[in-house]
Amino acid sequence: MLRSLIKALCIVLPMLILSSCQSCSNSGRNSLREESNQRGRRHVIEPREEEEVRVSSPPQTGPSDESDSPGDAGISGTDSPSLSQLYEELNPAVLYITAKHGNEGVQGSGFIIDKGGICVSNYHVFENARLSDVTVYINRQGYRVSRVLESNPSQDFIIFKLATNRNDLPSLSVARNVPRVGEDVFAIGNPKGLEKTLSTGVVSQLRPNMGLIQTTTEITHGSSGGPLFNMEGQVVGITTSGFDEANLNFAVDIQLLPYSKYVSRSISSSSISPDYLPRSNASSIVNHQYFSLSYHEATEQPLWVAYKLTEHNLIGRVSRTNDFREDPSIITGSATLSDYKYSGYDRGHLAPAGSMTQNEEAMSESFLLSNMSPQLHSFNAGVWLRLENFERSVVPRFDSIYVIVGGVFKDNLDTIGDNDVVVPGYYYRVLLGFRSLDVCGIGFILPHESTSKDIFDFACTIDRVEEFTGIDMSAGLSQEAQIDVESVLNVERWN
Repeated sequence: MLRSLIKALCIVLPMLILSSCQSCSNSGRNSLREESNQRGRRHVIEPREEEEVRVSSPPQTGPSDESDSPGDAGISGTDSPSLSQLYEELNPAVLYITAKHGNEGVQGSGFIIDKGGICVSNYHVFENARLSDVTVYINRQGYRVSRVLESNPSQDFIIFKLATNRNDLPSLSVARNVPRVGEDVFAIGNPKGLEKTLSTGVVSQLRPNMGLIQTTTEITHGSSGGPLFNMEGQVVGITTSGFDEANLNFAVDIQLLPYSKYVSRSISSSSISPDYLPRSNASSIVNHQYFSLSYHEATEQPLWVAYKLTEHNLIGRVSRTNDFREDPSIITGSATLSDYKYSGYDRGHLAPAGSMTQNEEAMSESFLLSNMSPQLHSFNAGVWLRLENFERSVVPRFDSIYVIVGGVFKDNLDTIGDNDVVVPGYYYRVLLGFRSLDVCGIGFILPHESTSKDIFDFACTIDRVEEFTGIDMSAGLSQEAQIDVESVLNVERWN
């Protein structure tokens, strides 16, 4: 990954490489190991141990670590916080890390992603060091590392747990989407041991084949492992290396990390605004992180699933997890794996996995069985897949698209499993496309059968979908907008 990038740069920039390797942060990659043995490292004096878990420290000169966790949005009192406000809110969760490799000291950066002491840094900051020889400072208060949770040398990240019982540490929020080229970003790190240094820049390119974000934000040795933020104060990357003279700096895409399994989260609002959720007579509405649903106990599946799509959602590269499982959020219990086993029907996604590639959490959520409906394979892999692909293909035309999807329980085909999961006779899909102040919509009603017909043979007005399902699909729109959007079928706008 980074090694390939460095090799390419060495070919096209032979004069630059003579000096840039000295300013590049310690990459920890085999191809640069010889040069990087000294790069990004500085001799450090190990602080005197005060107790087994914490280490004594100099008087604190920076902000207190008692501030509220930025994980709760982090910014208060303004919709458009200044960079100074962002810095004050976020810097308490940025770590100063020292590690001893024999008699030599290495210094780097890191950050906290959970109040209980779950942290992230570059793998190369820890490489070849014993955990007992690593000290992590939160605003100059030292902590030991209790264990490594995840590490990946090729992608250069490490997730670790601090040796502490505290559950009130400052923590950062991870962005759900990859930033765009040209987007403003900033970093907080400890270049050359200078604590909590702020640097700014833009995303200059995305390198998805390497898992890297290229940025003009300066990253020098000692900054390795620190957070790269978007202007909402959310982490988009882990700073890893830089070439000063060429202004080439890189961060590991945070979406590559399996961080979600270690972050304490309660079920919160969906990415679709609650104002735009459909209205039906179902009694159980569940808001997951990336979609909402209205669960129908009698059929053991949702009446509707609603989610939002933007171009950002589709930039991600996360592969299918196939971790089908029951949904613990359904109080009455969702369908089970045994219901589908040997049933002859696919576990058909309603919110499709192909639209949840932005990070591992979104992908994994899409495999909850509350997001499934039993489908004929020829339907699931045929017209249903074509409709999903169409949905993703039109996203760039709009600022965002709201999707509402579900089964229609008329002329049902079957029931399966001990829980009598109903096999719907029809499926529907509604798209609401928003662009500036304009909104347009389209509906689809599909018989649950194999077909080679074009998807637009099943297109209809949203009014027709509402009449067929009994669900108010665009409750969040004004009465006037509902009349305009629901009663008009403008296929040319979508096709």
